[in-house]
Amino acid sequence: MKKVSVILILVASFFLAVFLNADAQVAKESFSIHYNHAGLRTIEVKEGQLHYVWHSSRIFGEGEPQVMRQDMKTYDRYEAHIWLTQQDLVVFQNWIAEYNVFKINTAYPSASGNKSFAAAFTTSLSVAQEGKAHSVSWAGDSVIPVGLKKAVEKLTRICEETLKTRRKENQ
Repeated sequence: MKKVSVILILVASFFLAVFLNADAQVAKESFSIHYNHAGLRTIEVKEGQLHYVWHSSRIFGEGEPQVMRQDMKTYDRYEAHIWLTQQDLVVFQNWIAEYNVFKINTAYPSASGNKSFAAAFTTSLSVAQEGKAHSVSWAGDSVIPVGLKKAVEKLTRICEETLKTRRKENQ
């Protein structure tokens, strides 16, 4: 019976060591993601944390003065700081690889030559991983490739799913 116990302990120790080594491997590959959309949405993944800021249109009641839409007073601001698990970090790293973020062009100029209202709102995406860094920027009226649009939508969805998961865990 003692031999069986010793063997089980050794096997469990082996799998624990393999598991911890896999986690350490992911942690070694440091990376960061920073996304900012016209001051209305900010996503930052850095040092094992997610900092997520988003705004939604404020709903005004009857009799309340209506403010111009471009005024920040018309938006409610939300913010979340989340410690990420190793599994979460892998999801963000997979996002970098899936959308080949390092191969996206660095700039998409304004389609109107910065003469339209939308051109005033800039968006940027920066990624750093394994000693490489890459930044992309575009104006509100820029024509951007579908792949970049899908990458940003997926990044936002990952953040929202992570936030939803944490809320469920804390209830």
